[in-house]
Amino acid sequence: MTDGHGAGHTGFAMCLRQLWADPVEQAERELHFTPIPEETDPVIFVAKRLRKHVMQDLKKITLKERAAQSPEVAYQLRAMTIKLFHGMQNRGACIYDNKGLPESHFWNTMTFAEAGEAMGRLRRLGVEGLYTQSVGWNARGHDGLYPTRFPVEERVGGEAGFRDMLKAGAELGYHCTVHDNFQMNIPDAPDWNTDHLIHDVHGEPLVRGWWAGGTEYATWPAALPAEKVGGHLRKLKELGIKGMFYCDYWMAPLEVNYHPKHKGTRTAHNAGMVAVLEEARKIFGSVATEFGTLPGVVACDTIACHLPYGFLGAVRNQTGWASSKLVDEAVPIWALALHGLVMHQASGGPTWHNAMDAVAWGAVARDEFAVRSLPMGGVHLLDERRTAGLAALYELCTKRFGYLITEEMTACDTSTSGVVRTSFADGTHVVANRHTGELVVNGKRIERPAALA
Repeated sequence: MTDGHGAGHTGFAMCLRQLWADPVEQAERELHFTPIPEETDPVIFVAKRLRKHVMQDLKKITLKERAAQSPEVAYQLRAMTIKLFHGMQNRGACIYDNKGLPESHFWNTMTFAEAGEAMGRLRRLGVEGLYTQSVGWNARGHDGLYPTRFPVEERVGGEAGFRDMLKAGAELGYHCTVHDNFQMNIPDAPDWNTDHLIHDVHGEPLVRGWWAGGTEYATWPAALPAEKVGGHLRKLKELGIKGMFYCDYWMAPLEVNYHPKHKGTRTAHNAGMVAVLEEARKIFGSVATEFGTLPGVVACDTIACHLPYGFLGAVRNQTGWASSKLVDEAVPIWALALHGLVMHQASGGPTWHNAMDAVAWGAVARDEFAVRSLPMGGVHLLDERRTAGLAALYELCTKRFGYLITEEMTACDTSTSGVVRTSFADGTHVVANRHTGELVVNGKRIERPAALA
C-alpha cells in the first residue's frame, strides 16, 4: 500500500488459484524472507541474493564454465549476432499498409543466395565471428504457418538454397541457425491440432495474437509428441544448421490450461517450455530464447533481448499498457544478478549509441537486415554504410570489449538520465554518456569509429 508520496508498507500473500475451476498443484512450498540490511545498497543486495539463488539453488553455472563445456557457447562469446530477414506474408498486426495488394502477397526481402553473399561481404571486412538466425526460412515466411515449418519457403530459395546458404556460412567460419517458434499455432497450418493448444476457462483454444500467419493460438508444450519436438529439431540439424539454437517468443507469460485431457497449472506450463529448451540444448549444444523470465535464463545461454531490466524493460517501453504506468523507476537488478551467467544483446545495430550500450552493459552486439525493404518499413537494408558499420561494431564490441560478457557486474549506476556507470569483477569500469557521446573505459576515452553513426 502506498500513500502516494513515496511512503507505504508491503505485505506477503499467495494465491494458489484465480478461479475455482483452476487446477492446484499438489506440492510443498517454501517461502524465504530475507531482510535488507539498512547499511547496504538495496538494489545490489537484492540482485546478489537473486544471483545466489540462481547459482546455488537452481544450479546455473557461469558462461566461462559453459564455454568450457560447449563449443557453441565458446563461439557465441566471440561472435556478433545477425538476424537474416528472408520474407513474410502480408497479414497480421505487423502489416499495416498493404498498398492495395491481396492478402496472399509474399514479401521476399532476401533470398538464401543473397544472404550468403551478404555474409561474404562481412567476412571480407574482417568480421571473423558471426552467428546468424534466418527469419522467414519456414513455410510462408516469418511467423507464417507455425507449427508447420516445412517445406522450406520456396520463394526465398527452398531447401536446396537453404542448404547452400548454410554451407557457405560454414565455409566462412560462421554459425548459421534459424529463428524457430514453438509457441504459435495457426489454423491454416497442416499440423494444426487443438489438442496441442492451451484452452481457456470456457473450453476454447487460447488466442494469443494476430501475426503474419493470421490468428495465433498458444501451445501447451507438454501435449507436444516427441516427433514435434526432438524429431523436428533433429530434422533441422540434418539440413546443416550449426550453433546455438533459437526459440523465439517461447518464455511467454504462464497460463492455466483447461483442456479436458492436458489440463495443468502454470507450473506445468513453465516445465513444458523449459523441457523444449533443454531438448534443443541437448541436440544443438546450446540454446537461446526471447524474454528475460527467470526459467528462460536458467535453461538458456542467451536471452535475445537487452536485459538491464529483464522483462520489465519490455513492459516499461509499452507506453500503452496499464502495467507500464505502475513502473516509477526501473533499476538494473537483472543485470547485477545475472550478468556473466547468461548472454544478452544490444540490438540497435551499427550506431555509436548502441556500441556504447554494448560495452557498458557487457552485451552481445546484434543487428538484423535484408537486401529489399518491406513497404511498411521495419527491416534494415544492408547497404555499404551498414556493412562498414557492422564491421566497426564487431571490432569494438566483440573483439575489443567482448570479454565483459562473461564478467559478473559488481556495480551499476543509472541515476543520471542518459548516463550508465558500470563496474565488473575483473576491475573494468565503464561510463557511457548518451548526452555527450562519450564512452570511457578505465579512465580512457574510447574514440567513436567513423563508420558508426
